[in-house]
Amino acid sequence: MPGEPARRLDFRSWARLGRPVVREYQEEYFVRVALVVDTHVPRRERRDRFGDSPRLEAAISLAASIADALSRGENLIDVLGAGREVQFLQAGRHRAPLEQILENLACLEPTRDDPTELLHASLAEHWRSLSTMICVFLQANPARRNLVQAALEAGCSVKVILIESDRRDRQAEEELAALPGIELTLLRPEQILAGTMHEL
Repeated sequence: MPGEPARRLDFRSWARLGRPVVREYQEEYFVRVALVVDTHVPRRERRDRFGDSPRLEAAISLAASIADALSRGENLIDVLGAGREVQFLQAGRHRAPLEQILENLACLEPTRDDPTELLHASLAEHWRSLSTMICVFLQANPARRNLVQAALEAGCSVKVILIESDRRDRQAEEELAALPGIELTLLRPEQILAGTMHEL
């Protein structure tokens, strides 16, 4: 084959077939998914002095299930949760094992201050390399809408799972759902905690 480097010739195949064979290379491409977990629980929803919330428990449980499903494929997973600071863990493709993701998710605590701006800043440096962003939100508001819009503008596909509360901001939910290209799913915490969810 004139012009082909010798290292691209497959001599074994050439001998077997009796004609020159050139190796073809395919570039590996991995889907990089950001899993964003909302930890902001309004004070009125905290169940006890430790700040436990059924909605936060449901969000963390759902995020763990999503991480488990994603880790079975050839995905790179960026798990982000925010407490006083953003917890960032990258898993998949010889990175952190699933057990470490689950451990980090189990350590997430409710936050008094809305961490969405911190999450946005942490994700901003990764927009170009992300394929998909999955958000498990406890509420819809303008800050979360801006985060989702930035991901959409960066070319990410976005799925938002909103854990409903009794005090919903329907206008904010409608504004979030109105973003072109977003996939929005509303779930009750009882559905998740009962283990009746089989697919999203």
